[in-house]
Amino acid sequence: MKTLKTSALMQDAGEQLNLMGYNLKFMYISAVGPIKEISNVYWKKNLYIFFQILVFIMYLPCFLGLGLAINKFWGDVEIITNIVCPGLSFVAAFIPAGYIFINWARVQKLVDDLESKSIFTSSLVQSNATLRQILEDARVKAKLITKVVAVSQLIAICSWAVKPIIYNTLRQDNDGPGDMNDRWKKLIFIMWLPVDPRPNKNYYIIYAYQLVVSYAFYNFTASIFSFIFSLITYSAAQFTIVAQALKHVDSLPTHKQSKYFPLRSKTSGLTEQYNETENTELDDDVALRYIKDCIRMHQSAIQ
Repeated sequence: MKTLKTSALMQDAGEQLNLMGYNLKFMYISAVGPIKEISNVYWKKNLYIFFQILVFIMYLPCFLGLGLAINKFWGDVEIITNIVCPGLSFVAAFIPAGYIFINWARVQKLVDDLESKSIFTSSLVQSNATLRQILEDARVKAKLITKVVAVSQLIAICSWAVKPIIYNTLRQDNDGPGDMNDRWKKLIFIMWLPVDPRPNKNYYIIYAYQLVVSYAFYNFTASIFSFIFSLITYSAAQFTIVAQALKHVDSLPTHKQSKYFPLRSKTSGLTEQYNETENTELDDDVALRYIKDCIRMHQSAIQ
Protein backbone atom coordinates (compact mmCIF):
# COMPACT_ATOMS: atom_id res chain seq x y z
CA MET A 1 0.00 0.00 0.00
CA LYS A 2 1.28 3.45 -0.85
CA THR A 3 2.36 5.54 2.13
CA LEU A 4 0.90 9.03 2.34
CA LYS A 5 3.53 11.76 2.40
CA THR A 6 1.10 14.46 3.48
CA SER A 7 -1.40 13.80 6.20
CA ALA A 8 -4.82 15.34 6.32
CA LEU A 9 -3.75 16.60 9.71
CA MET A 10 -2.09 19.76 8.45
CA GLN A 11 -3.00 22.43 5.99
CA ASP A 12 -0.19 23.49 3.67
CA ALA A 13 -1.31 27.09 3.87
CA GLY A 14 -0.75 27.20 7.64
CA GLU A 15 -3.43 29.82 8.08
CA GLN A 16 -4.16 30.87 11.64
CA LEU A 17 -7.56 30.51 13.25
CA ASN A 18 -7.18 33.46 15.67
CA LEU A 19 -8.34 31.36 18.62
CA MET A 20 -6.39 33.24 21.30
CA GLY A 21 -6.36 36.76 19.85
CA TYR A 22 -8.82 37.96 22.49
CA ASN A 23 -6.57 36.68 25.30
CA LEU A 24 -3.37 38.09 23.79
CA LYS A 25 -4.90 41.56 23.53
CA PHE A 26 -6.03 41.31 27.15
CA MET A 27 -2.50 40.36 28.22
CA TYR A 28 -1.09 43.19 26.09
CA ILE A 29 -3.13 45.92 27.79
CA SER A 30 -2.33 44.27 31.14
CA ALA A 31 1.44 44.82 30.62
CA VAL A 32 2.05 41.07 30.57
CA GLY A 33 3.39 40.87 27.01
CA PRO A 34 3.35 42.77 23.71
CA ILE A 35 1.31 41.73 20.70
CA LYS A 36 3.08 41.02 17.39
CA GLU A 37 2.38 44.50 16.02
CA ILE A 38 4.47 45.87 18.89
CA SER A 39 7.09 43.10 18.98
CA ASN A 40 7.93 43.56 15.30
CA VAL A 41 8.89 47.24 15.76
CA TYR A 42 12.14 47.67 17.67
CA TRP A 43 11.46 50.98 19.42
CA LYS A 44 7.87 50.07 20.27
CA LYS A 45 8.99 46.79 21.78
CA ASN A 46 11.66 48.50 23.92
CA LEU A 47 9.20 51.18 25.03
CA TYR A 48 6.70 48.50 26.03
CA ILE A 49 9.39 46.56 27.95
CA PHE A 50 10.31 49.78 29.78
CA PHE A 51 6.64 50.20 30.73
CA GLN A 52 6.54 46.60 31.98
CA ILE A 53 9.63 47.16 34.13
CA LEU A 54 8.01 50.25 35.68
CA VAL A 55 4.90 48.23 36.52
CA PHE A 56 6.97 45.51 38.18
CA ILE A 57 9.09 48.06 40.10
CA MET A 58 5.87 49.65 41.32
CA TYR A 59 5.16 46.44 43.21
CA LEU A 60 8.29 46.76 45.38
CA PRO A 61 6.95 49.40 47.85
CA CYS A 62 3.83 47.25 48.14
CA PHE A 63 5.81 44.18 49.17
CA LEU A 64 7.93 46.31 51.51
CA GLY A 65 4.81 47.81 53.11
CA LEU A 66 3.23 44.39 53.58
CA GLY A 67 6.39 43.07 55.23
CA LEU A 68 6.64 46.08 57.56
CA ALA A 69 2.94 45.76 58.41
CA ILE A 70 3.42 42.13 59.44
CA ASN A 71 6.27 43.23 61.69
CA LYS A 72 4.29 46.21 63.04
CA PHE A 73 1.08 44.36 63.87
CA TRP A 74 2.63 41.03 64.82
CA GLY A 75 0.61 39.38 67.58
CA ASP A 76 -2.80 40.57 66.35
CA VAL A 77 -4.14 37.47 64.58
CA GLU A 78 -7.03 39.29 62.91
CA ILE A 79 -4.83 42.04 61.45
CA ILE A 80 -2.10 39.61 60.37
CA THR A 81 -4.74 37.51 58.59
CA ASN A 82 -6.01 40.60 56.79
CA ILE A 83 -2.45 41.39 55.72
CA VAL A 84 -1.43 37.91 54.59
CA CYS A 85 -4.55 37.15 52.50
CA PRO A 86 -4.21 40.02 50.01
CA GLY A 87 -0.43 39.79 50.29
CA LEU A 88 -0.42 36.21 49.05
CA SER A 89 -2.78 37.27 46.25
CA PHE A 90 -0.30 39.92 45.10
CA VAL A 91 2.53 37.38 45.17
CA ALA A 92 0.34 34.90 43.27
CA ALA A 93 -0.17 37.51 40.55
CA PHE A 94 3.41 38.82 40.50
CA ILE A 95 5.21 35.47 40.09
CA PRO A 96 3.32 34.09 37.04
CA ALA A 97 3.28 37.54 35.45
CA GLY A 98 7.06 37.73 35.84
CA TYR A 99 7.47 34.23 34.43
CA ILE A 100 5.37 35.02 31.36
CA PHE A 101 7.17 38.36 30.95
CA ILE A 102 10.53 36.53 30.80
CA ASN A 103 9.24 33.70 28.58
CA TRP A 104 6.90 35.74 26.38
CA ALA A 105 8.47 34.42 23.15
CA ARG A 106 7.62 30.87 24.20
CA VAL A 107 4.06 31.89 25.02
CA GLN A 108 3.65 33.43 21.57
CA LYS A 109 5.07 30.28 19.95
CA LEU A 110 2.59 28.17 21.93
CA VAL A 111 -0.29 30.29 20.66
CA ASP A 112 1.04 30.22 17.08
CA ASP A 113 1.34 26.43 17.20
CA LEU A 114 -2.19 26.12 18.55
CA GLU A 115 -3.60 28.31 15.80
CA SER A 116 -1.57 27.07 12.84
CA LYS A 117 -0.21 23.59 13.62
CA SER A 118 -2.76 21.96 15.91
CA ILE A 119 -5.48 19.51 14.92
CA PHE A 120 -7.84 22.46 14.55
CA THR A 121 -6.20 23.21 11.19
CA SER A 122 -6.66 19.64 9.98
CA SER A 123 -8.54 19.27 6.71
CA LEU A 124 -10.27 16.35 8.40
CA VAL A 125 -11.65 18.76 10.99
CA GLN A 126 -12.36 21.59 8.57
CA SER A 127 -14.29 19.31 6.21
CA ASN A 128 -16.51 17.82 8.93
CA ALA A 129 -19.38 19.96 10.22
CA THR A 130 -19.59 18.08 13.52
CA LEU A 131 -15.88 18.52 14.27
CA ARG A 132 -15.97 22.18 13.24
CA GLN A 133 -18.86 22.73 15.63
CA ILE A 134 -16.79 21.33 18.51
CA LEU A 135 -14.07 23.87 17.69
CA GLU A 136 -16.59 26.70 17.45
CA ASP A 137 -18.15 25.71 20.80
CA ALA A 138 -14.68 25.76 22.37
CA ARG A 139 -14.03 29.22 20.92
CA VAL A 140 -17.29 30.56 22.35
CA LYS A 141 -16.64 28.92 25.73
CA ALA A 142 -13.09 30.31 25.94
CA LYS A 143 -14.29 33.82 25.16
CA LEU A 144 -17.10 33.52 27.71
CA ILE A 145 -14.69 32.30 30.40
CA THR A 146 -12.39 35.24 29.68
CA LYS A 147 -15.25 37.72 30.08
CA VAL A 148 -16.53 36.06 33.27
CA VAL A 149 -13.06 36.07 34.85
CA ALA A 150 -12.47 39.69 33.83
CA VAL A 151 -15.82 40.93 35.17
CA SER A 152 -15.67 38.95 38.43
CA GLN A 153 -12.12 40.13 39.12
CA LEU A 154 -13.10 43.73 38.34
CA ILE A 155 -16.04 43.55 40.75
CA ALA A 156 -13.74 42.23 43.49
CA ILE A 157 -11.17 44.99 42.92
CA CYS A 158 -13.86 47.68 42.88
CA SER A 159 -15.22 46.42 46.19
CA TRP A 160 -11.71 46.74 47.64
CA ALA A 161 -11.28 50.24 46.22
CA VAL A 162 -14.60 51.60 47.48
CA LYS A 163 -14.06 50.64 51.12
CA PRO A 164 -11.52 53.40 52.01
CA ILE A 165 -13.63 56.07 50.29
CA ILE A 166 -16.68 55.09 52.33
CA TYR A 167 -14.64 55.01 55.52
CA ASN A 168 -13.06 58.42 54.93
CA THR A 169 -16.40 59.96 53.97
CA LEU A 170 -18.19 58.70 57.06
CA ARG A 171 -15.39 59.73 59.40
CA GLN A 172 -16.43 62.78 61.40
CA ASP A 173 -14.15 65.81 61.40
CA ASN A 174 -14.51 66.25 65.18
CA ASP A 175 -13.05 62.81 65.80
CA GLY A 176 -9.58 64.30 65.66
CA PRO A 177 -6.67 62.92 63.71
CA GLY A 178 -7.15 59.49 65.22
CA ASP A 179 -4.59 56.76 65.62
CA MET A 180 -1.97 56.49 62.86
CA ASN A 181 -2.04 52.69 62.87
CA ASP A 182 -5.82 52.74 62.63
CA ARG A 183 -5.58 54.82 59.45
CA TRP A 184 -3.22 52.26 57.90
CA LYS A 185 -5.84 49.59 58.57
CA LYS A 186 -8.51 51.52 56.65
CA LEU A 187 -6.82 51.54 53.26
CA ILE A 188 -7.48 49.20 50.31
CA PHE A 189 -5.14 46.68 51.90
CA ILE A 190 -3.22 46.90 55.14
CA MET A 191 0.38 48.00 54.83
CA TRP A 192 2.77 50.17 56.83
CA LEU A 193 5.40 52.68 55.75
CA PRO A 194 7.27 55.34 57.77
CA VAL A 195 4.74 57.96 56.68
CA ASP A 196 1.90 59.52 58.66
CA PRO A 197 -1.33 58.65 56.76
CA ARG A 198 -3.59 60.83 58.92
CA PRO A 199 -3.44 64.02 56.82
CA ASN A 200 -5.88 63.70 53.94
CA LYS A 201 -3.19 64.56 51.40
CA ASN A 202 -0.94 61.70 52.53
CA TYR A 203 -3.89 59.37 52.90
CA TYR A 204 -5.10 59.88 49.32
CA ILE A 205 -1.59 59.66 47.87
CA ILE A 206 -1.18 56.27 49.54
CA TYR A 207 -4.70 55.35 48.45
CA ALA A 208 -3.92 56.30 44.83
CA TYR A 209 -0.77 54.17 44.92
CA GLN A 210 -2.70 51.19 46.29
CA LEU A 211 -5.38 51.72 43.66
CA VAL A 212 -2.79 51.54 40.86
CA VAL A 213 -1.23 48.41 42.39
CA SER A 214 -4.68 46.83 42.75
CA TYR A 215 -5.46 47.61 39.12
CA ALA A 216 -2.15 46.03 38.05
CA PHE A 217 -3.00 43.03 40.22
CA TYR A 218 -6.40 42.79 38.52
CA ASN A 219 -4.83 42.94 35.07
CA PHE A 220 -2.25 40.29 35.88
CA THR A 221 -4.65 37.82 37.46
CA ALA A 222 -7.58 38.30 35.07
CA SER A 223 -5.50 38.10 31.89
CA ILE A 224 -3.24 35.22 32.98
CA PHE A 225 -5.97 33.09 34.55
CA SER A 226 -8.30 33.55 31.58
CA PHE A 227 -5.39 32.64 29.26
CA ILE A 228 -4.80 29.42 31.22
CA PHE A 229 -8.52 28.57 31.25
CA SER A 230 -8.71 29.15 27.49
CA LEU A 231 -5.77 26.80 26.90
CA ILE A 232 -7.48 24.15 29.02
CA THR A 233 -10.69 24.61 27.03
CA TYR A 234 -8.94 24.18 23.69
CA SER A 235 -6.93 21.21 24.98
CA ALA A 236 -10.14 19.47 26.03
CA ALA A 237 -11.68 20.31 22.64
CA GLN A 238 -8.81 18.56 20.84
CA PHE A 239 -9.45 15.27 22.66
CA THR A 240 -13.19 15.66 22.07
CA ILE A 241 -12.53 16.06 18.35
CA VAL A 242 -10.34 12.93 18.28
CA ALA A 243 -13.01 10.90 20.11
CA GLN A 244 -15.74 12.16 17.76
CA ALA A 245 -13.58 11.44 14.70
CA LEU A 246 -13.05 7.84 15.83
CA LYS A 247 -16.80 7.40 16.20
CA HIS A 248 -17.10 8.41 12.55
CA VAL A 249 -15.18 5.32 11.38
CA ASP A 250 -18.41 3.32 11.06
CA SER A 251 -19.77 5.75 8.48
CA LEU A 252 -16.77 5.53 6.15
CA PRO A 253 -17.37 4.40 2.53
CA THR A 254 -17.66 0.65 1.93
CA HIS A 255 -16.69 -1.40 -1.11
CA LYS A 256 -18.75 -4.04 -2.86
CA GLN A 257 -18.24 -7.68 -1.99
CA SER A 258 -19.22 -10.28 -4.59
CA LYS A 259 -20.76 -13.62 -3.73
CA TYR A 260 -21.28 -16.44 -6.24
CA PHE A 261 -23.97 -19.09 -5.95
CA PRO A 262 -24.05 -22.22 -8.23
CA LEU A 263 -27.27 -22.74 -10.22
CA ARG A 264 -28.15 -25.73 -12.41
CA SER A 265 -30.16 -25.10 -15.54
CA LYS A 266 -33.17 -27.43 -15.94
CA THR A 267 -33.01 -27.29 -19.72
CA SER A 268 -29.29 -27.66 -20.44
CA GLY A 269 -28.16 -29.29 -17.21
CA LEU A 270 -25.14 -26.95 -17.12
CA THR A 271 -24.03 -25.24 -13.91
CA GLU A 272 -24.16 -21.44 -13.92
CA GLN A 273 -22.92 -18.84 -11.46
CA TYR A 274 -25.24 -16.28 -9.86
CA ASN A 275 -23.42 -13.11 -8.76
CA GLU A 276 -24.72 -11.03 -5.80
CA THR A 277 -22.98 -7.89 -4.53
CA GLU A 278 -23.25 -6.32 -1.09
CA ASN A 279 -21.78 -3.14 0.44
CA THR A 280 -20.66 -4.88 3.58
CA GLU A 281 -16.95 -4.19 4.15
CA LEU A 282 -15.00 -1.01 4.74
CA ASP A 283 -12.56 0.07 2.10
CA ASP A 284 -9.27 -0.92 3.71
CA ASP A 285 -7.25 1.94 2.19
CA VAL A 286 -9.76 4.61 3.20
CA ALA A 287 -10.18 3.21 6.70
CA LEU A 288 -6.44 2.90 7.26
CA ARG A 289 -5.74 6.46 6.11
CA TYR A 290 -8.56 7.78 8.27
CA ILE A 291 -7.40 5.93 11.39
CA LYS A 292 -3.82 7.10 10.78
CA ASP A 293 -5.05 10.69 10.69
CA CYS A 294 -6.95 10.12 13.94
CA ILE A 295 -3.77 8.74 15.54
CA ARG A 296 -1.77 11.74 14.34
CA MET A 297 -4.41 14.09 15.72
CA HIS A 298 -4.27 12.31 19.07
CA GLN A 299 -0.46 12.58 19.14
CA SER A 300 -0.69 16.27 18.26
CA ALA A 301 -3.24 16.85 21.04
CA ILE A 302 -0.94 15.16 23.58
CA GLN A 303 2.01 17.31 22.51
